[in-house]
Amino acid sequence: MIQKILLPLVLLMIFLVGADLLGVGVCLVGACGFIPGWSKGAAYTLWFVCGVFVGLFQYFAAAEDKPAAEPPAKSSPPSKWNFLLVFIVTAAALGALTWLFYQTGWRRGVDSEDIYVPDSMSATLTLFISILTMMLFSMWLGIPADSPIKKSKAAAIAGGWRNRHAAARKDSPTHRRLP
Repeated sequence: MIQKILLPLVLLMIFLVGADLLGVGVCLVGACGFIPGWSKGAAYTLWFVCGVFVGLFQYFAAAEDKPAAEPPAKSSPPSKWNFLLVFIVTAAALGALTWLFYQTGWRRGVDSEDIYVPDSMSATLTLFISILTMMLFSMWLGIPADSPIKKSKAAAIAGGWRNRHAAARKDSPTHRRLP
């Protein structure tokens, strides 16, 4: 049980450090003027996208260990209980970091014109909220934990609708193929 709590926590910290380094690097390059059209909106978009990827990686971290006898072709989303545990650990860790950042800087009005995490309260909250939202969205979609590429449920439903109606059109007397 301790391993199921510590592993997502350690992975979250690794993902957060990686996202922070990437985000700070891109924001620094943008603020220096090397990226034309750079603005605060672009910085918030960057932090949002970093949060989406960290949330997706945390969702994949919720995957249960599969038995060796099970073939890898049978991919499935993580169990709801395992996902719930990882989500609670992630939410608690992000809540603790938010409280720590508030106590050490935000409460004193450090959030000036900075667009860096954790200096900016709004950028940090954008990152944290997008992490939790992406985890919930991934669970709702039911993305297989061992395959990051899968059609969404909406695309699968639309594809099934198109296939059924295409077959019906081929059988209709008004559907003719030209020679």
